[in-house]
This record gives sequence, C-alpha cells and structure tokens, in this order.
Amino acid sequence: ASAAQPGFSLHREQAHGSLVANIARGMSDEREVADRFFLAGLLHDVGRLVLASAGAVDQAALEGEVPLHASVGAYLLTLWGIPLPVVEAVGRHHDPSAAEPRKFGIVTAVHVADALAHEVTLDDHAPATPMDEDHLRRLGVLSRVPEWRSLAEQLVRPGGADAA
Repeated sequence: ASAAQPGFSLHREQAHGSLVANIARGMSDEREVADRFFLAGLLHDVGRLVLASAGAVDQAALEGEVPLHASVGAYLLTLWGIPLPVVEAVGRHHDPSAAEPRKFGIVTAVHVADALAHEVTLDDHAPATPMDEDHLRRLGVLSRVPEWRSLAEQLVRPGGADAA
C-alpha cells in the first residue's frame, strides 16, 4: 500500500532507502560504523513518509534550505530515541558541511550515498541535492567518490544487492 498522494510511491521510497543504506554501509570497513551508516541511510527520508501520510507531499514544501522532510524525520527519530548521530544524519543529509565541517562521518556518508542513489537510478521523482564536492574536497575524500559510485552501480545491477 502507498500513501494516497499523487506521485508518491511507498515502494519507491523503500527501494531508495535500502539502496542509500547499502551504499552508505559500504563506505566504512569498521562493522559498528558501517551498521550505523546503514541505519541512517535506511531512515534518511522517513520524514517523507510522515509528510505523505499527513497529505503534505508537495515538492515545494518538502525542499528548501533545510528540506522539511529532513527536519520532520529528525524530530520523529528523536522522539523514538534513535541515537543522535543517526538523527543528525537524517536531519542534515542535504547539508553535511553544517554538521561535519572537519571530518568524514555519518552525515557526509548519507549525503553522498543519497546523491549516488539518485544518480544511478536516474530517480526524477525526488530530486537529489547535488553532492557537495567542495565539502568532500575539504575533508580529503573527494577522490573516493568514483569508488563509491562503482559500489552504487554494482548494487543496482541485477543480483548486485546480493553480492554486497
């Protein structure tokens, strides 16, 4: 079932969240960090589900300097007692430099994974925030984007998710 909103697809939201989660998980070799990246990636757009169920899926309202869905999702996860780093990743995945100005961490991982997921699936239903290459350059990880893009491409190939 999906929320009764034109252009909203629960299946598409679930598939996107799963892809973002798997890309983000692949960005760390440390099991605990990778698990946290996965959880944040899976939940990064939970605010879109809340807004859709409330009848508020209007792209103009969802996107902005701090997209409404990110704020709503972070608020909900705070109420649920989700760990703060995951909440921060959900709330700031469109603006990672505001949360992580000097280090690569969960927020930046979800930001990159989200951008790559949109890129490799050519998803035009939910326009992605462009990848913040200046931020990635400042953190010294811009050179890793081709490796992460390759992971994203592998994950969308038939059977690719099983191999990850």
